[in-house]
Amino acid sequence: MEPITVQGRRLEADELDAIQSLIDTNPTWSRRRIADELVRHWDWRNGAGRLKDMSCRRMLARLGERGLLRLPERRQIPSRRASRVIEKVPVDETPVRCLLRTVQPIALERITYHAPAAGLFDSLLSEHHYLGHTYPIGANVRYLARAANGRPVACAIWASAALKVTARDRWIGWDAEQRQRSLSRLANNTRFCIVPWVQVPHLASHLLGLMVRRLHDDWQKATGRSLALVETFVDTSRFRGTCYTAANWLDLGRTKGRTRDDRNHSIRVPIKQVRVLPLLPLARLRRELAG
Repeated sequence: MEPITVQGRRLEADELDAIQSLIDTNPTWSRRRIADELVRHWDWRNGAGRLKDMSCRRMLARLGERGLLRLPERRQIPSRRASRVIEKVPVDETPVRCLLRTVQPIALERITYHAPAAGLFDSLLSEHHYLGHTYPIGANVRYLARAANGRPVACAIWASAALKVTARDRWIGWDAEQRQRSLSRLANNTRFCIVPWVQVPHLASHLLGLMVRRLHDDWQKATGRSLALVETFVDTSRFRGTCYTAANWLDLGRTKGRTRDDRNHSIRVPIKQVRVLPLLPLARLRRELAG
């Protein structure tokens, strides 16, 4: 059998045999326990030095789906949405209709999962983003934006980039191996929500600029990798993507209407506009990502 690469890890045939042996000799272990044992044994870490336990769990799941491993039965049904109920946090919803300078300077608060404002962030996203709330898998940076008077005006999530995007990959010019090696240098703006009672012209594009400038350092702290490119997908049945245009993001084309987890080509989702913003000069970006 030829070596295969899953979740960025190259596996030889003897390594697959060793994983199967670990599973067979510990029949009471859950998939999570198996992944925890493997990631510690391999000392598999990201650029920031954190064990890649979630990547290992997804690797096992994909190997099982391909018939390359016999895994124990799942002990619970996984869900893309958080299993716990997001509690609504009361917030001042007095309308804000003014010029951008009136709400400046805007402060970006990075939201970790145990931060005092985490509940407020989750509540706003759950209530006011059309996709609702979900906890991103893998590397992510979350921001709550507050106006000069401290009132929250927006929230956003920047998470791991999509594995395959035809328009983006063609524009970068990288192959599968180069993409696997450098994908962690991309971040995806998976959620961006300005609360509905705030109606301030040019606020969205201003926030995008603030976040991208701050994100470079925060992403490196989270992953150990420097950012080269940010991306997003705009559902054009709902939005025109005007704020991304105003913030100088490039329009690379359209998606194919599948999700990142659609390995059987059976899930249909709205076709979206692919937007990117290079954080390096183009020649250098392509050299570093595809070189």
